[in-house]
Formats: sequence, structure tokens, C-alpha cells
Amino acid sequence: MTADRYLETRYTIRGLSLACKLWRPEAQHKVIALHGWLDNAASFDRLASELVDCCVLAPDMAGQGMSDHRPPSATYHLWDDMLDICLLAEQLGWSDFSLLGHSRGAMVSVMLAAACPEKVTRLFLLDGLVPLPVTVEETPAQLRRYLDAYQRQRMPRYAASRQEALRWRAAAGGIGEEQAEQLAARQLCHDDNGWYWRVDERLKAASAVKMTEAHNQALLQAVKCPAHVFLASGGLGAYPAMQSLKQQWPAFDWYELEGHHHVHMTDAAREIAAICASHLS
Repeated sequence: MTADRYLETRYTIRGLSLACKLWRPEAQHKVIALHGWLDNAASFDRLASELVDCCVLAPDMAGQGMSDHRPPSATYHLWDDMLDICLLAEQLGWSDFSLLGHSRGAMVSVMLAAACPEKVTRLFLLDGLVPLPVTVEETPAQLRRYLDAYQRQRMPRYAASRQEALRWRAAAGGIGEEQAEQLAARQLCHDDNGWYWRVDERLKAASAVKMTEAHNQALLQAVKCPAHVFLASGGLGAYPAMQSLKQQWPAFDWYELEGHHHVHMTDAAREIAAICASHLS
């Protein structure tokens, strides 16, 4: 199998069929790649192709890409994804592995590394680290937003043409249409009403509980493995809160990249892969 070739695989986790892309299953270094909010496994195509010494497994997380949606009684909290990844690794027979996470996937990666340090050997975090914190006083209002959102039926938004749907995704994610096209292969659908992005609309609903600053600090303190953080100048790296975290956690390995929030889907993938490889060799 050449570097840019992959296998399409599926695993049943908690009754859900999760679609995955798998590169180089024979490689020594095991890496699970977790995509960002409303993205899918295709967001790692360029980067995984460059990680020539790694076995990279990139699942479409539940409700996104080609994976099943969660049942009506379920939610889409970060810890739901954490459990899915633990069970997926168990099914693969991987007792330990590195995590490569983008945005929401980076947050899930940090949480899993903090909770299960014996499983996660290294973190590669792409323009993400921990959720933006809320105050304790915001808890009642947050719970109300969650209740309102989950009681409201959401329908997908339809575009009149494929090109219009691509423009919507590019604008919503601050990405180019080339990157929107990459994501479309696993997520853009068409029916009698027009073109729509196949994601569970509940992913756009408010979470019941959000992390406070104290929660975030406790998670970061509990990370025992090496952590490498890549910040995008036109993404979260531009946020003062992220720059503050960079100052607070000098033990993490920080890199500044020119580009948007999905910088790993651009030519910068080669630079990111080279840095990752230097730490794995």
C-alpha cells in the first residue's frame, strides 16, 4: 500500500457503525486521528498520506461523515466520543496509541489523555486544546440552552446546487472550496429537496455542561505524555485565550503555522507531518 492509499473499514461500537479510513495497517506507530466539529475523516487525507511510518486510523465520528447517527435518546457530548474511541481501540487490540486531534478532536484527545494516561502515548493537537471555558455561574443558563435545543426538531439546510452547498461549507468553516470538496466526498448528499451536508443536526445543539477554567487546568495538569500543539495564525491561534495557554503550559511543544483553522488540509500538512515524524522516530 502506497503512502496515499487507504482502506475503508467499519467497526461496530455501542451499536453504531463507525466508518473509518485506515492507512498502513502494518506500520509500527499506531495513531488515531480525530476530526473537528462537523468534519469527517477525509480532513486527514493529506496529513495521513505524509505520515509514512504511521498506521493512521481516522474514524468518521458518530453523526458525521459516513458513520451512523446516535439514537434519538442519545447526546453528542465530548465524553460520548471519548468512550467510542476507547472501545474502538479495544476492538483493534491497541493497548496504547498516539492521538492526532483537530479542534473538537483535539479537545477529546486531551480529555482522553488526562483520564487514561496509560493508553495515550503522545498527543498531536491541531489548532485545538481544551474547550473555551465558562463560569460556574453560567451553569443554569447552559442547561436551559441544552434543554431547548434537544427539544427542538432540527432539519438539514438544503442548497439548490452542489456548488452552493460547497460555498456554504467553505464560508462556515473559514476554509477554501478545495478543502470543502475534500469533506464533501463523505458528507455531501442529494435528494429531492436539494443538496445537504450529512451531519446529525443535534451536533449543533448546546451541550448540557461545559468546562470551567478549573476543569481545563485539571485536565492539562493530568496529561502525562508528550504533547505537541500546532496553532494556526488564522484560526484558534489568533485567540488571546489560546496564546495565554501557550504561556501557561511551556512544557507542551508549541508550533505556529500560517493558515486557517483547517491548516492541516493545506500544503502545511507536509511540515506538520515532518514535525510529527521527528518526535516518533
